[in-house]
Formats: sequence, C-alpha cells, structure tokens
Amino acid sequence: MLKIVGAALLLTGGIGFGLAAVRRLERRVKTLQSLTEALELMERELDFRLPPMKELIWETARRSVEPASEFLAACAERMDELEGQPLSGLWQQAALDELPALKSCDRETLLAVGAVLGRYDAESQRGAISAARERLAGFLADAVEERRRQGRVYGALGATAGAFLVILLF
Repeated sequence: MLKIVGAALLLTGGIGFGLAAVRRLERRVKTLQSLTEALELMERELDFRLPPMKELIWETARRSVEPASEFLAACAERMDELEGQPLSGLWQQAALDELPALKSCDRETLLAVGAVLGRYDAESQRGAISAARERLAGFLADAVEERRRQGRVYGALGATAGAFLVILLF
C-alpha cells in the first residue's frame, strides 16, 4: 500500500511540475496583455489631456486590470516618497516587485517608459509609451505562441517524468 501511495505522489509531483511551467507561461501572457492595455490607456490620456504624472498613473491603475493595475498603483503610492529622486527609480522597483512574470527583455522595454515619464514633453512621452506598447505587443504575440507550443510539451514532460520516476524506483 505504501508503494502505491509513493508512486501516486511521484506521478502527481511530476504532473505538478509540468503544470507549474504552464502557469508561468500563462502569467507572462496575462502580464503582457495587461501592460499593453495599460500603456494604451496612458497614451490616450496623454493625447486628450495632460494630467499631472501622479494623477495619470493613478487613473491608469484604476482603469487597468491586474497585474498592471497593481504595478501602477505601487508606482503612484511611492511617488509621495520621491523627494527629488527620478520617477524611473521607483518605476523600476515597482516593476521588479509587482511584475515577476516578465522576462528581462519585457522589463527593459517597460523601464524605458519609466525613464521618459515626467522628464520630457507630452509628445516625447507619448512616443516612448507608443514604442514600448508596440514592442510589448510583439512580445505578447511571441508569448502566446510559446504558451500554445510549449504548454502541451511541459504538461506531457511533467507527466512523463513522474511516470519515469515511478518505473525507475518501483
């Protein structure tokens, strides 16, 4: 009986590892979707009116979906603590804290926006946001394809690894 329970746990663990890999792919897709939508909202807000930066970030956070809303809310909350420091520093810290699913290329694209926000004229800010949004949309398309292609592989690989361990050990 103990062998059967052990075998079931090994198989379940292998499947769990496969599903965890699939979830990481899905989290990246969801994060990129929410960020591209949030940057589009921010760009539109800058097109129609030029609000103060804190108001722009709060409004975008309020109208966005998670995890972009959490990222932007964290940025807006930390703006009270700026005290002469650039917005890019807290933008970067919030991205590291709130968006762990991003790859380094995704994060670098997002950080480029933080380096421009509040430092340049509205047209430059819109241009940086637009370029980042388009680049993130490209990363999103790649991530969706990767999730489609690799998701099944990870699931099957996890189940196969669990079954292999069961056969090997029992």
